[in-house]
Amino acid sequence: MLTACGGGDGGNSGVAPQITTQPLALTGLVGESVQFSVAASGTPAPAFAWLLDGTTLADGPLAAGRCAGATVSGAATATVTLAALPQACDGATLRARASNGSTPDALSNEVTLTVHSRPQVLTAPADLRVAAPAAASFSVQAGGRPAPTIQWQVSTDAGEHWSDVPGATAAQYTIEATSAADNGKRVRAMLSNVHGSTASNAAQLTVDAITPATLTLVAGNLGGPGSVDGSGAAARFYEPAAVARDAAGIVYVADTRNHTIRRITPAGAVDTLAGAAGDRGSSDGIGAAARFDNPMALAVDAAGNIVVADTGNRTIRRITPDGTVSTVAGAAGQSGSADGAAAQARFASPVALAFDAAGRLVVADADNCTLRLVGADGAVSTLSGAAGDCGSTDGPAADARLSFPSALALASDGVLYVADRGNATLRRVAADGALATLAGVAGEPGTTDGNGSAARLGDVAGLAAGAGGSLWLSEAQNGTLRRCTAAGDVSTVVDYPALGSGDAPRFNRPGGLAADGSGGVLLADSGNHVLRTVTPGGVVGTLAGAAALSGSSDGAGAAARFYAPRGLALDAAGRLLVADTQNHTVRRIAADGSVSTVAGSAGSPGTAQLNAPAAVAADAAGNIYVADVGNHVIRKISAAGAMSVLAGKPGVSGSADGPADAARFFVPYGVAVDGAGNVYVADTGNQLVRRIAPDGTVSTLAGSARAAGSADGAGSAARFNGPFALAFDGSRLWVADRNGRTLRQVTLDGSVSTLAGRAGEAGSSDGPGTLARFAAPEGLAFDAAGNAYVADSGNGTVRRVTPGGVVSTVVGTPGRSGVRLGADGRLAEPMGVAVLGPGRLAIATANGIVRAELP
Repeated sequence: MLTACGGGDGGNSGVAPQITTQPLALTGLVGESVQFSVAASGTPAPAFAWLLDGTTLADGPLAAGRCAGATVSGAATATVTLAALPQACDGATLRARASNGSTPDALSNEVTLTVHSRPQVLTAPADLRVAAPAAASFSVQAGGRPAPTIQWQVSTDAGEHWSDVPGATAAQYTIEATSAADNGKRVRAMLSNVHGSTASNAAQLTVDAITPATLTLVAGNLGGPGSVDGSGAAARFYEPAAVARDAAGIVYVADTRNHTIRRITPAGAVDTLAGAAGDRGSSDGIGAAARFDNPMALAVDAAGNIVVADTGNRTIRRITPDGTVSTVAGAAGQSGSADGAAAQARFASPVALAFDAAGRLVVADADNCTLRLVGADGAVSTLSGAAGDCGSTDGPAADARLSFPSALALASDGVLYVADRGNATLRRVAADGALATLAGVAGEPGTTDGNGSAARLGDVAGLAAGAGGSLWLSEAQNGTLRRCTAAGDVSTVVDYPALGSGDAPRFNRPGGLAADGSGGVLLADSGNHVLRTVTPGGVVGTLAGAAALSGSSDGAGAAARFYAPRGLALDAAGRLLVADTQNHTVRRIAADGSVSTVAGSAGSPGTAQLNAPAAVAADAAGNIYVADVGNHVIRKISAAGAMSVLAGKPGVSGSADGPADAARFFVPYGVAVDGAGNVYVADTGNQLVRRIAPDGTVSTLAGSARAAGSADGAGSAARFNGPFALAFDGSRLWVADRNGRTLRQVTLDGSVSTLAGRAGEAGSSDGPGTLARFAAPEGLAFDAAGNAYVADSGNGTVRRVTPGGVVSTVVGTPGRSGVRLGADGRLAEPMGVAVLGPGRLAIATANGIVRAELP
């Protein structure tokens, strides 16, 4: 209770009243009470009456007026009390009248009542349900005086704990781009003023993830690199370098360029044991929390632990059967040759591992030209060779020299061997580190079979135990698989040139080997991104993964072959056109999946033919326009099939505008056509967007020749950074600005603006406008509703961009490259996209074309 006190001396008889103590302005809280007091003199002693906003008060509840609902007491005394103050009483004025029968009456000063209140939630935030990546906006209407501050808070554990959202202090809080991680969050507003704090209710956010697209094959082959888990041919690897097998028949793979360790069950199912695809690092941890950097060798110890030569980190790592990764020896990122205890030891490039007959871990430290030993406690010592002193000397460990040792294997008779790659020899390693050459001649590489020094070896990348103390050898550049007996007899088992034709298996940089338990061998066919099986007799099969098969064959569906296809478009009859870039042709796919060649000569580029065509577009009259990158021209193929140069001069680059034959382009990657017959060109090398009028005249619509940048603006003030693909939506031209990592729009008068992405900032974030991120947008198409579809090659995805600029991923998973058909389809560096109809896309990926059915 607040009280203002006054007093006086009572005055003399017959004296008119005078105010001796004025009431004070007061502040009260809603629901509480205040007291105003006054003092007056006069004879006889005056009586008092209080006025509220000029109206005389009476004791009891106020039924009307500003302070309706308040209760008055002492209205006829020197002290009046207003209880149960309503907020509406704020600003009311009070004064007192003193009277004793003598005139005049005395009136006090008029004072103001201020009514404050604790924070109040007038309108509470509501529960929201959105589909990622739509924005989610929560709002609150706050009451109270003084006006409360607002701080939004988020809970991820159903309201048990709350955290302030930095900067979220307005009446509205928006999560601009929701993701699956936002599902189930609770959101509330904390309102605060000098009288306290009030929390709003906890609103719940439900985020519905976009249902993955379903992919089916249209035509071609979809093998090649990736990071897809799955069974057999559905799995994808990225340059696997090593393979190992445990006693239970489980196969482990050093998936080098994915920076992961993969596992293949005896039934052929592939999963990722440790690491995260495409995310290199050196962190220890469990499973996907661990990180590797180009792991290149594996070995399995007697306890079932997987030992990893983490080559890029220059460390030796261990993975327990439950997937826990720890560092055994070396220090991440620190190169050297120091022996010593665990973390004090240093490696230069550990590339091969094997356990010798005594169970010791041997490491081939290639760039140090040494063999190292790693003890159970991680202590490192040098077994053979001298760091930095490369050579080919046989003999005792102290005198022996190696040259970039590349592979190790313990033969079935207990002898350890090293492939001495720099010397092109196979050498025997004694328990004390002494070396002896078994086959090959130092400094004389070759492919000759024979015994001992009569044989010639190539760059041996893998060794594995064979039968009777023999060894399997893989030679990377020769593309061969050979066998060497314990007596040094070298023979070729699988020879690259002798392997069939067409789709028959061929090796491409074969790497690590492991015995398969039946006398055959497992092979990491690195350049083909697959794991092979080879029988003792040399029959080759594929255990997991799918090799990339290219070609130029016409045919139906999977029988057809493409070679790095890029741009896609529909012709006037609704058939799919394909810029088959490395075949130097334009192909057509009919509704039944049959492929035919429209123009160009496969494998024969030239100025009179197509040379690396990258994009196609078609008009309503049946003409096809081709961005002929290698020839620096735009070609036209008539409805009758006749091909001509629309603008530019074949084989001559430049940036000149003017008549068709005088105009020049520089590696134009994109082409589009409008309804009026204008052809638009993404002149990539010149960083320009050009226009070819129906009469063939070429002009620059936007950009400045050879001036890369990301500036929006009109005409030559605008800048592009690798404009790759174009699409016309009926009124505006859209540009996939690859190196700028943005989606731009160009009006027909040349004004350029950025719709989505942020210049120079790579990423995969969905969301509105500049909050979204692209990695390498290379293909572009529009649907009838005005949505753009972007082939974001660097992310392995296709993105949808609404007319308002909201970006979402509709096909593929960022960072999970490699084609996978079916539900939850995956892509491998998609280059081109075309809209087949509502919710249906055609996508150029790997060496094939797939159809995506969007949910």
